Amino acid sequence: MRLVRISVLSSCEPELQDLMRQIDLIIQQQKRDWEMELQLVQNRLKRREEELMISRNLMEQRDLEVQLMLQPRRALNYINFLQFDKLKRGYHKLQHKQLKETRHGLAAECSNKTGHFKKAEVK
Repeated sequence: MRLVRISVLSSCEPELQDLMRQIDLIIQQQKRDWEMELQLVQNRLKRREEELMISRNLMEQRDLEVQLMLQPRRALNYINFLQFDKLKRGYHKLQHKQLKETRHGLAAECSNKTGHFKKAEVK
């Protein structure tokens, strides 16, 4: 019985070897396909990373340009603010002075009127 098994295995050996070679070929081909696909994906990733870096650099450059453009505008806005503040303070001083003069004028009128009344009472 044991001899029969060995003889069956021996008779199938060339077919088994051929099958093993075919399996090896299929595995090698699949490995090459996967490696090629992996290489394509890595190349695509590398291109995307380069594009991303270029985009970031461009954004940083544009941001710097915008900041440089805004600096004179900010300075002008600050100068305008200072001028406006100075005008506002001047206006408030004039308003205060006018109010004082108006009060002083009213006080003078009141004292003149009271003086006229006192003179009229004395007579």
